[in-house]
Amino acid sequence: MKVMTYKDAYTLGIAILQREDLCELLRQLDSCKKEIGRIALDMKVENRLMIRDGLQELTALGLVSTIIHKNVKPMQIEYALTNRGAKFLRAVKTIWETGEEIRKEYGAI
Repeated sequence: MKVMTYKDAYTLGIAILQREDLCELLRQLDSCKKEIGRIALDMKVENRLMIRDGLQELTALGLVSTIIHKNVKPMQIEYALTNRGAKFLRAVKTIWETGEEIRKEYGAI
């Protein structure tokens, strides 16, 4: 996801929202930092490369930070939400909750 290809903040935000995998990664990091292996288990995903690629995209956007523990053998890498990531996730949750309310109101649930 190349930020410079989006004409404004709105279309960039919508592009992120349309990627369910990225939104799920943000949700996985909501309450604590995690390693890729833990995220894969929690998401029930075997393809760790897909998770790694998504985390790299979110890191490039400043939504996720990488924490490298070099003093641990083997080296441990964890991912955590940044302040921007937490703010974006709050907006995603609000959109999701509002969508659920509308669906319930119209009997779609």
